[in-house]
Amino acid sequence: MPFDVPESFAPPGNESGHFGRELARRFMTEFQRNGAVPIIELFNRDRWPGKREEFYAGNYTSIEYARNAGYDLVMVGSLEDLRNDEDLDLNTKIIDTSNNVTIWAGRTRAFSFDRRARRTLGATQLFDDRPDLFAFPQRIDKLASCTAVGVLYGTETVP
Repeated sequence: MPFDVPESFAPPGNESGHFGRELARRFMTEFQRNGAVPIIELFNRDRWPGKREEFYAGNYTSIEYARNAGYDLVMVGSLEDLRNDEDLDLNTKIIDTSNNVTIWAGRTRAFSFDRRARRTLGATQLFDDRPDLFAFPQRIDKLASCTAVGVLYGTETVP
């Protein structure tokens, strides 16, 4: 499933700009690169009422959609609201659709000190401070690779 993200990361009507879908794509790429999961598909449904709340209360709609589509397992994720400009926190679960049992769950934090460094350099007036640079591509790659290690090798996720 496309991951749940704060609304500002998923503007309506712009499927290609949906950060939750991009996160899910990065996870697909990581699992395919490892070759440990033979078939991976991105389900084409990313919004429904209560999706964010449901992540912490059973994921019943995700499970139902996945089961009806013939999937044995479903991976769901929820990006926590941003608290600062350094951390991205992602909660993920893999659920067996036949019995609604979570078979793996983890929380991964990817961090970047780029903003802090740019602010410091900006104060020297040698460089422009760029508030728009949050190193999202690098951090979502890190979220995907660290979480995939946790899933594939049964370990806790490593930031």
